[in-house]
Order: sequence, then structure tokens, then C-alpha cells
Amino acid sequence: MVDSESIDANVDEFLKLVSDLCSVGVAVTDEVQAILLLCSLPSKYNQLKETLK
Repeated sequence: MVDSESIDANVDEFLKLVSDLCSVGVAVTDEVQAILLLCSLPSKYNQLKETLK
């Protein structure tokens, strides 16, 4: 994720990438999406990431 962009913009880009993968036949489960999204959060969200673990 890009620190200078809003979380909404980053999530929108992430969802677009997941959609692009699905359109070429690559299935990404909800669980994998959640893990990838959490791992991609900038360091300013470390407390949130730890809470959700």
C-alpha cells in the first residue's frame, strides 16, 4: 500500500487487483484476501494488525 494514499484508495486498488486475477481464472479466497490486505497495511496500522491477529 502507498502511505500517501487513503486507506480507501489502497483497498480499492487491492480489490481491483483481486478482480483482475479472478478475470484470468485465478481464484483468491476471502481468507487469502484478508491475509494479503493485512500484510500490505503500512506500519502506521501495526496496532490494528496486532489486534486483529
